[in-house]
Amino acid sequence: MIYIYFQELIFNIINTFIDINIISKLYLQLKFERNVISILGIRIIQQYNNLIILFFKLRFQWILYHIIKSQIAKNQFLFKSSRVQMKKNIKKFRTYQKISDEQKKKLLRLVCFSGFKIKNAAKQLNIKYAAAKTYIIFYRNNVMRSKLSINSEQQCQVAPLSLKKCRLTIVSKIGGDVVQQLQFEYPTIIQE
Repeated sequence: MIYIYFQELIFNIINTFIDINIISKLYLQLKFERNVISILGIRIIQQYNNLIILFFKLRFQWILYHIIKSQIAKNQFLFKSSRVQMKKNIKKFRTYQKISDEQKKKLLRLVCFSGFKIKNAAKQLNIKYAAAKTYIIFYRNNVMRSKLSINSEQQCQVAPLSLKKCRLTIVSKIGGDVVQQLQFEYPTIIQE
């Protein structure tokens, strides 16, 4: 028989059995204010998600059960609130920043059309390098690849020389967007 004060019993039960699945019996005798209550066979049957199911063989079983349950709920609340606080701190110090649509267009123009490096373009637009690089990689992998198909059926042709004028249209595309378009005419060939 062990003599334990009421609060010590609760904390011992919580600390001993909160993280472990156990089927066991405790034989205790404790002091509750001035009365001595003997508890025979406190059974911890199962633990489901940090909830301990207790069966007591005494008249104060519900008091003890509710105190233990409230202590567990309090611990869970503190744990959840600390996780929420950690998430807020992570969001506060995140290195990635959102880029507006105008800045995205300017960034693409500088990197794709003007030939700037991502780092230099990001400095010029006051964007964080990580955000700029992420967007450019996303654009290259998703948008450019979807626009790569050329609409004309005859992409490249070979024609014999003739007396007729030949017209060629040269289209320059970067990432599926037309950068420049030129009309080119072959001069007529005079055969001797």
